[in-house]
Amino acid sequence: MSLQPLPIDSYLARIADELRLDANLILTATPGAGKTTRLPPEFLKIVTGQILVLQPRRVAAVSACDRIAEEQGWRVGEEVGYRVRFESKVSARTRLVFMTDAMLLRQMIDDPELSGVDLVVLDEFHERNLNQDLILGCLRELQDLGRNIKILIMSATLDVSKLKSYFGSVGHIDIPGKVFPLEIRHFAQPIRLQTDRDFYERVTQVTLAASRETSGDILVFLPGVGEIRRVEERLLESRVGREVVQLHGSLSLADQRRALSPPKSPRVILATNVAEASVTVQGVDYVIDTGLAKVMEVNPHSGFSSLELTRIALFNAKQRAGRAARQKEGICLRLWTSHEETTQAQEMQPEAMRADLSQALLFLAHLGVSDFGTFAWLSHPPSPIFSVALRFLVKSGALDKSNRLTDLGKQLTQYPLPPRWGLLLALADSWKVGRVGARIAAILNEKDFADRNSHARTECDVLYRLSLLDESRGGRAQQQVLESSHQLERYLKNSSDEADDMTVRKLLIHSQRDRLCRRRGSSDRGLMVGGRGVRLDGSSQVRESEFFIALNGVDLPGQSETLISLACGMSKAFVLEQLKDVVEVREEIEFVEEKGAFFSRRVRTIDGLPIEEPTLTPVDPSLVQDRLAEILSAKWDWVVSQNENLLRWVERWKFFIQHAPEFSEQLGPEQILQAMEHASFSKTKVSQVLAEDLVRILESVLARDLVAEFNKQAPEKFLAPSGFSHRILYREGAHVEVRLQEIFGLNASPRLVFGKIPLTFRLLGPNYRPVQVTSDLANFWKVAYTEVRKELRARYPKHSWPDNPLTAKPEAKGRRRD
Repeated sequence: MSLQPLPIDSYLARIADELRLDANLILTATPGAGKTTRLPPEFLKIVTGQILVLQPRRVAAVSACDRIAEEQGWRVGEEVGYRVRFESKVSARTRLVFMTDAMLLRQMIDDPELSGVDLVVLDEFHERNLNQDLILGCLRELQDLGRNIKILIMSATLDVSKLKSYFGSVGHIDIPGKVFPLEIRHFAQPIRLQTDRDFYERVTQVTLAASRETSGDILVFLPGVGEIRRVEERLLESRVGREVVQLHGSLSLADQRRALSPPKSPRVILATNVAEASVTVQGVDYVIDTGLAKVMEVNPHSGFSSLELTRIALFNAKQRAGRAARQKEGICLRLWTSHEETTQAQEMQPEAMRADLSQALLFLAHLGVSDFGTFAWLSHPPSPIFSVALRFLVKSGALDKSNRLTDLGKQLTQYPLPPRWGLLLALADSWKVGRVGARIAAILNEKDFADRNSHARTECDVLYRLSLLDESRGGRAQQQVLESSHQLERYLKNSSDEADDMTVRKLLIHSQRDRLCRRRGSSDRGLMVGGRGVRLDGSSQVRESEFFIALNGVDLPGQSETLISLACGMSKAFVLEQLKDVVEVREEIEFVEEKGAFFSRRVRTIDGLPIEEPTLTPVDPSLVQDRLAEILSAKWDWVVSQNENLLRWVERWKFFIQHAPEFSEQLGPEQILQAMEHASFSKTKVSQVLAEDLVRILESVLARDLVAEFNKQAPEKFLAPSGFSHRILYREGAHVEVRLQEIFGLNASPRLVFGKIPLTFRLLGPNYRPVQVTSDLANFWKVAYTEVRKELRARYPKHSWPDNPLTAKPEAKGRRRD
């Protein structure tokens, strides 16, 4: 067939020459330039071995392969082929293979050196998923070891400077220009990071408007499948007059291909970022970009990963816009203002910086890497998520303490599963209940298919889903789970058919012990191993069990608890029976504030999780004499609350450092412990310590000049002109209560803490009740005093009420007026 001219055609020879001379090359090209379909066949002329072209998604790999076969007159599975999840079309003579990056990692498990491969093309590298970064790092290390393998990195948008710094020396070719004119429009209102009613209304209305403006297909980018379904419902209710088509990764490969096929009539295609990949969505000339996406993030505190709604980066926005002008003039409507792009990130945060690394580290350990920090990361992952993954792999027995792969770890690398669910599968295989294990692993690893509003009272969400799995009325998500479980069974030695409910619970507790939780009373809240608070979602079947295994959790913004949507309930007796070998008895001395005494606290735990309420037994205080100071310093706030003089001193100190923070480090845990050591010397009872002059002791451990300055800048008392002292209260700012007659002659409020803060006066009448509050005494005399004098003079004629209080003699007691 005659090939349609594309912008990249005139660059093919130059790109081939560059790659022939150098091992590595970076290529940027406008969407629709033809880099994915025109370049790979050209490379067959410069290398003799195999060429692997990696795509982040199945549909992109298959579509590119089909397109090349069509353009070149080749047969899929012969000259060109593909390998994706659940489907492969390659033969011994296939030199050009399109595949997902996940499939290449699986290949490298058995063939780390990629024997026979001469060139690896990392396409759509702007996505920066974890697999891409792992593959790039492995390829670089292979090159460092002398392996003659070439790397080509491609995308429409790349951080070229970062890649050049990573490689040290690398060529870069940019293919400029647009295939067809593209008009970028912006919305009048700013983007909002939520998909509420306003969001759906906005998307529906602009889609309806676009359908009246163009006769071509409309591609709408939405953050997830849930949003796609809700927008579809609204469009159909609004009678959009077009076929509405879904395009996302949860669809079967056949359904995704249908969405990409040439349209018979105008359509609205509702897609996730799967449509950003290097595929041409036939017929599209109008893109509506919501600017949102969902990315997977791991919470280092809970270890759970969840999809987080986030704004896309400019790189992604450019990719999306390019879909509108691949075949003709196009329009892209961005549902955010043009001004917002001035603060929009250039690229999305790489997945290696936010995702669960357990599978990645297991893969690297399989390749012989033990010091994961020295691996050739393009973006080095942060320490907290490193720690979460390592802790799980070592505790589960997949790695030893030197980060080397164990026999169990080797077994887990063979499974196309995250190590957590691979652990469950390995256990089921060893117990000869592999088929059930494969089904459970598929249920936990694939999209949930159960009705979240159903209540089966099984006390186990996994058992409930197992019971639904073979129902004939199941949808696509259910079929995906079944298909996945059949694939997993191929890796098992013992895929026996049946397992009772108790066996399922045993599999879960022994493979997911680190997610054991204990319910708090009869509430929906609990505590997980590690100390994380959890809360059971209302859709969970676990309603009464005291213990449960948390299987799927979401960490909501601003919440200290993890919301658990999938769990399996267990009785205390069952937990103790199954984990009796790891039950520990912890006994420690504890000071109970409410009782003001020491108790022996005894509790049974599993991996630190209390499995029952502790028993408290009174302890002779003399037995903890040597720890008295340490315990009381840890209970410092309680000690302060029990000693009135110390409480007032601490309130003064807090006021002082609030306005003079440069002194805050002068009193810390070290000084408090030292003071408690002095106060506790030769004491056996807490009451004896509290009876000490704790203020004097505390000041004795501080620098003398600091104490002097503190007492000067935040004095304990105010000396009134009458000659009487009054305590300054520091609980709410700094104020003093004093009778009005005592401050005659004081023309202004004294200022505290190096003159920064005026002292507030709560002025009292002769009956000692407040008549005025002021921190500006000069203004009070000038403005308010006349009214106060007028009101009180008639009620208290025996007291002094001079016309000019600034020249009057202050008095501590009332006297008859002249």
